[in-house]
Amino acid sequence: MEIMKIFQDKGKTILPRVDSILLFSRLLIVVAVGALLLQKELDQQGTLLLSILTGTFLLQLILFSILIKQGKYDLKKAYLVIIIYELIYIPILIYNTGGLESNFYLFYCLTAIFSAYMLTSRISLFISTLISASYIILVYDNLQVTSVVHVLVRIGLIWFLSLTLSFVFDYIRRSEGRLLKLFDTLNKRTSELEKSQANLELIYENTRVLAGILDVDEVIAEVMKITGKLMSYPASGILLKGPGGNYIYRGRDIDGKTNFHLKAADSEANGLILKVAKQAEPVTVKDIGGRNDYHL
Repeated sequence: MEIMKIFQDKGKTILPRVDSILLFSRLLIVVAVGALLLQKELDQQGTLLLSILTGTFLLQLILFSILIKQGKYDLKKAYLVIIIYELIYIPILIYNTGGLESNFYLFYCLTAIFSAYMLTSRISLFISTLISASYIILVYDNLQVTSVVHVLVRIGLIWFLSLTLSFVFDYIRRSEGRLLKLFDTLNKRTSELEKSQANLELIYENTRVLAGILDVDEVIAEVMKITGKLMSYPASGILLKGPGGNYIYRGRDIDGKTNFHLKAADSEANGLILKVAKQAEPVTVKDIGGRNDYHL
């Protein structure tokens, strides 16, 4: 059974953290409602209900700020809890402050914005649907022909924010995914270049050492060291041409094991190597796994 994804993909992102923004915007809601309660314009039941809900909301924000400071927890679930609570808190706030005449419907926009940022497009649109339905239910009894336009404009604003921001954030996340992948590739290539540069410097230093070595055996040993250890070739060898056109291995390195025993190059097992040696030009072979003429 496939579970519907709620949150946007987790991982590296260049999008800014909005924890502090969410906290600040919700504190504005608490301050606005607190100022309303201090004016004592609501009835006793409405004042008590909003006081309890606002206090609970403030407690959530305090816990949220503690989680931000600790920085140890994934805040996605905390975001979801706040959004769900707002779907209950804001309708009650609107209902007790005049319904259609209440300006607190604007707080729905905050819920729509953060839903579009944190949640997937489907869940964000579902929340916008719940917001629209709850607002229509709240103002339905007071609807008149002249007020229908106002309601549609308010709901349209919420949907505009939800749809537009969902599209924008989704596009940014897709674009940043490609950008981060490009950065990873660039870092990998840079690391390879740095490694190659270090190897070239070591090869240069060893070449200088070779210039001062007069003993042939020491020169061969140093060359095998360069090809095997510095250049990290899985297999390498030094082939010498003797009298009569015969070729002899003077040194071989296979899987890090160096062998300096003389060995004649067999025309069948070493056919590919002999061909390259005779034509004195490099040959690129994509796959030597199935060849019978290559063996060190």
